[in-house]
Amino acid sequence: MNRIWTIQMREQLKFVLSEGLLPTHIVKDFNISRPTLLKELKRGLTEDEYMEKRYIKYLPVRALKEEINEVFGEDVFSYIKSNELEIEDYDE
Repeated sequence: MNRIWTIQMREQLKFVLSEGLLPTHIVKDFNISRPTLLKELKRGLTEDEYMEKRYIKYLPVRALKEEINEVFGEDVFSYIKSNELEIEDYDE
């Protein structure tokens, strides 16, 4: 089963990483597997940051964007941006 990462969970992950908590402890605290954590870290870091294990650079918004790209495809954000005015009109 895939782990559902909420925005709140991603913010918590960012906080514990900024506090210096190591992945070994994070998997226990979050009750997740190491591969699940590493996949989320990979989403929220640049390739260089991930390879260099600079986990403190993790960004929830980057992780969310990457997850949306994985699920819906990379063209979703450009489509939404090009139709923002239409969305605003619909929301009113």
